[in-house]
Amino acid sequence: MPLFALYTYPWMNAGPAVASEFRGDNVAKYNVILSLIITGVFITLAFFEMDYLFGYYFNLSAYPSAVYNFWTVALALSSNVILEWILGLGLIMWNYFVLSYGVLVFSRYVFALSFDRVFPEIFSRLNKHGSPVYAHILDLTLTLLLLLIPVFSLNAAISLYGASIVGMMYLVAVGISAIVFGIKNRSNLMKISGILMTIYFVYLTYEAGSNPLFGFTTSTGINSITLTFVVISFISGILVWFIAKRINLSKGIDISLTFKEIPPE
Repeated sequence: MPLFALYTYPWMNAGPAVASEFRGDNVAKYNVILSLIITGVFITLAFFEMDYLFGYYFNLSAYPSAVYNFWTVALALSSNVILEWILGLGLIMWNYFVLSYGVLVFSRYVFALSFDRVFPEIFSRLNKHGSPVYAHILDLTLTLLLLLIPVFSLNAAISLYGASIVGMMYLVAVGISAIVFGIKNRSNLMKISGILMTIYFVYLTYEAGSNPLFGFTTSTGINSITLTFVVISFISGILVWFIAKRINLSKGIDISLTFKEIPPE
């Protein structure tokens, strides 16, 4: 369950993230919840079938190979050239969709941070088509820089997979925020949801940090490359915040009041 949960359920927000881009009264009301439900049903049924046919422990040992998954199993068992082509093309398109989700979500983060004056204002500018083009340029630049890592060190590139612990820690913070929000606004539903989410992601953070399958630790201890990347990520975030706060204070703007302001919408 830890491997299944860590690499699947936490990222079910991919569907809602993309679906929320759709606008209109007939869509906006249900797009997020429906995409979440559909995604959850599909991935749960897929992994259930894999465990039912081949056994949980066999799958657990085979998934880390990066070759074994329900796509490749379906290809091997199809015994039909047409189905193999459809499945193969589906696998290729699936990876493109994953990339598009990453681009979409990253640009949102950058846009939001720019809008809140943490990042430079240029990253919240839109082109004539309504796209945050400068945020996408930043995304492309960082991606190309990260792609240089395998050129110099394959081990370093593999070690970056262990940084998934950062995502789990981030979602722990979201859960705690939900609890605080629920307490302040007297929302029992939000409090309960926040508590359950926090417990779940604390567990996943522990798994990501202690289970060698996830790359943060190895049989000999903590992966130093992964640890360095994680520490640098947190230090960079702290530095960006304080630099942005200092720059804005010199202009008479206190960005710590951002979430106490009335939203523009």
